[in-house]
Formats: sequence, C-alpha cells, structure tokens
Amino acid sequence: MPSCGCCGKRVNLHFSSKNTSFYDNEYCSPYCREFVEGKHEMVNGWDKTGLKNMSGIEWWPKLKFNCEVCGKEYHTKKNGSLFFCSLECALDLNRKSNIKKAKSLFATFKMMQHQRKYREGDGWMSGKAIYEKMKNRGDVSYNSFPSAFRVWKSYGLIEVRSANIEGVRMNEYRIAERFMSEPIGKFMIECRPKRN
Repeated sequence: MPSCGCCGKRVNLHFSSKNTSFYDNEYCSPYCREFVEGKHEMVNGWDKTGLKNMSGIEWWPKLKFNCEVCGKEYHTKKNGSLFFCSLECALDLNRKSNIKKAKSLFATFKMMQHQRKYREGDGWMSGKAIYEKMKNRGDVSYNSFPSAFRVWKSYGLIEVRSANIEGVRMNEYRIAERFMSEPIGKFMIECRPKRN
C-alpha cells in the first residue's frame, strides 16, 4: 500500500472504515490533503501551551471544513469528524432524509465528488467502476444504484451520459458541478422522498 503524502500513514485503496468515500491514492484522509494543499503548519508546543519545555513537541492544528448537512463552517482535529459538525448532523442524514441506505449513497456521492475534483476525465465513472468501489467498501448487496441514480439525476445531483467503453455502450456518471461546493448531505435531506 502507498503511504500518505502528509503523515506517512499507509493508504488503503480498497476499504477504510474511517474514510470510505474517498479512495484517495495520495492521502489517508481529507484532513491530510487539506493540510498539504492549504499549506498549513504544525503547532509548536510552546505556542500551544506557553510552556518552554514543550517547544520540542508539535500538534496537528484544527482545520476548517464545512458540514455536509447544515453547511456551517467548523474546525476539526486530525482524527475528528471530516463531514459533519456534530453527531446530531451526522444522524440527521439517516433520520431526516427518508432515503434507504442514505449513508451508503452519501459515501458514494462523496467518492464521486472526490473523483471529479482530483482525477482525470472530468469525474466521469462507469457504472462498473462505481459498483467496484461500493463493493470494496462493503456495500456488496447494494447493487441497484442505476435506478437510484436515475432519481438523483432528476434532482440534479448526478449527471449521466452514454459512452463507448472498450466497444461496449454503457452509462457513465458524475457528480454535478454545483456540488463541488454545495453540501451533498443537506441537498439529500431537502430532496427527501415523501413517505407513503
């Protein structure tokens, strides 16, 4: 496995219980990518505590992120929450969205967002590629994403096109450009289907 370009931790390209939505080849977490790309620096122990004998110790700083449910800005440490500002917001995605497997869909959309931002090909992914990522994450039973994606295409979250891949005509999907900056979880809650 490759090593994180920030902290040196091994990057699991297939499955990680903490960072299931990114499959980032260069960094072990969104925190580490932000630390490098935002040109942040470690916090010196003297500056943090005011104690001279702590000057040889360094801390990871809290970095700024935006909550995926309420959209508010919050700060988190290296091993803190990278998507939600609070437990309440994290639970709201499942509780308020009224969407079956909302957490799994959210993770898939975040992975697609990451793919569009950092990978070649403008973020387009074949259905097969998406399914393989989901399967690696442990969503083996959730293989009906094409029908779910048709719903989210109608909402404007997903874009779909037909492509010829190795002589076979199939659909490719990507996250809509507006969701490179807008919170996906918040949109999923706002578009929640009505109960029967």
